[in-house]
Amino acid sequence: MKLILFSNIKGGVGKTTLCAHFANYLVGEKKKIGVIDADIQSSLTHHRDRDVQQNPDAEAAWDILPVKSIKNLSAAIDTFKNSDFDYILADCPGNLESEEMKILLKNADRIIVPLAYDDDTIAATTFYIRAVRQITGSTPFVFMPNRIKSTETSYDRQWTVIRRELEKLGTVTPKINDRISVKKYSTVEPMNPYQFKAVEHAFGEAYSALK
Repeated sequence: MKLILFSNIKGGVGKTTLCAHFANYLVGEKKKIGVIDADIQSSLTHHRDRDVQQNPDAEAAWDILPVKSIKNLSAAIDTFKNSDFDYILADCPGNLESEEMKILLKNADRIIVPLAYDDDTIAATTFYIRAVRQITGSTPFVFMPNRIKSTETSYDRQWTVIRRELEKLGTVTPKINDRISVKKYSTVEPMNPYQFKAVEHAFGEAYSALK
């Protein structure tokens, strides 16, 4: 079992959405998946509740465990480690100072970092990397450019330079374009063909990095 975090201190980069899509992607690879909902907003848990209400006959292909306390999180990690799950994904809180986040970082096998091209996100992600390194030491990163608009050509040269630096720290996946199909996700149904086509290039490289 490997614990994979979806984490960044910068909001709006799509970590919850990508976490759900990646869970569906790994299920498609015949992997047994559990997801820890450690985000303070409990977005995945609320989304699952709505999905079940709208489609009560659907059979969810992966489990969600909401984190309500540090004790609850530690117990969840121990339970998952002794289970037959192949991967545990965690949708993480944005606060690196929380005890829950420190526990997740210390147990993580990989950290998937969604990010955008804009200056604010790059600055926040750079700070995040430095702070995480102080906690984990050398846990490998997988950087996943997300919600990239086709008009953001002015960032291409800057991104080329930044990408070279990020590649020194881990894997950098191909970008995921800003599409409505990607912004929508289900916690009880598989990705539709449009969603799969939009993320498969990035997810395939991320999955290879996890093995």
